[in-house]
Amino acid sequence: VRPERPAPFVSSGDWQADVKTLETAGRTRDAARIHEKNKSHADAQRLYEAGGDLKSALRNAALGDLPEAFNRLSAKLKGEEIVEALERAEAWEKLMEFHVAKSDFDAIAKLYERATQFDQAGLAWERAGKLSLARKAYERARDAGSAHRVRDLEVQKLIERGDRLGAATLQVTGGKKAEALETLKPLPGPKAFHFMQKLKLTAEADAFAKAELAKAEAENNPVQRARWLELLGRLPEAAEVYLAADRKDKAAFVFEALGDLKKAAELLEAAGQLDKAPGKRCEQRR
Repeated sequence: VRPERPAPFVSSGDWQADVKTLETAGRTRDAARIHEKNKSHADAQRLYEAGGDLKSALRNAALGDLPEAFNRLSAKLKGEEIVEALERAEAWEKLMEFHVAKSDFDAIAKLYERATQFDQAGLAWERAGKLSLARKAYERARDAGSAHRVRDLEVQKLIERGDRLGAATLQVTGGKKAEALETLKPLPGPKAFHFMQKLKLTAEADAFAKAELAKAEAENNPVQRARWLELLGRLPEAAEVYLAADRKDKAAFVFEALGDLKKAAELLEAAGQLDKAPGKRCEQRR
């Protein structure tokens, strides 16, 4: 047999009389809701706790500034339950205190961002080790000095991880083209050249390639010289240098790029690499 549902409560029009009636009937949570609605938070906290709704009790302890009840209830709840209750109460100062006590700088930063205190959010993101988010917060706070400082830290971290392209990208977006070039130059020359092009540092990439070409010529290194001629788009010259250095295989790919597939195939055959000829590669792909 199903238990009978309690009859719907009919308000008398006097909320204080209503809560007494509900509490006498053992309907503590219903009474607590009316107390909360009327900002009678101490009684709401007491009745929610009596009814076993500890999260709602904590919410009202925060709203009513009831430290003893707040501390007692907090000890009985999980961290996420406390956060949920404080967010529902919009008790941001209490929530900040909670996160500070736990050194949860991610959560602290998010609270500052919600309050549009972006300078403080930047500091919290830094403490959390989230440099990208810290930089963006400082930018929103229009704190150029802090944004540049954090960008430099980001660049340093990316270089330490071996991501020089990522580091140079940050430098370019920060208006530091010269620094970006210096970040890329320790890479193998062709890779540095391609990364410069990728970052639309076209003039700088050409100047870098020409300097590397001059260096290869001074060192009498024909293969490197031909490689840089190739990267600079001077393909006929590159092919000629490769052939003079007896690098038929490399010359073949330059002729392929020039559209002379017959010459490319002949050179690869002479180099014993006919399987790499343009037609053969197409067959292998099929």
